[in-house]
Amino acid sequence: MGMMVEMFQLLAADVRDESEAPKGPDVYYRCRLCSSAIPSQPDDNIGCDCGNIFIDIDYFRLVVRDFGAFEVVRRS
Repeated sequence: MGMMVEMFQLLAADVRDESEAPKGPDVYYRCRLCSSAIPSQPDDNIGCDCGNIFIDIDYFRLVVRDFGAFEVVRRS
């Protein structure tokens, strides 16, 4: 069986503040450190595999440790 590879379209790679990050039902945040992509509007708290990106839905906040490795993408 082959491995499924998800394709994404880059929307922004120059976000420097959590408040600037767009969100939407088809928008994801991708970490270039661990290659994880997480939904921008998750149903539960979620983070990338290495912890660089975390969304805390209880406090309605996005936390990014290294914006140089943060990308906003859309599933294509």
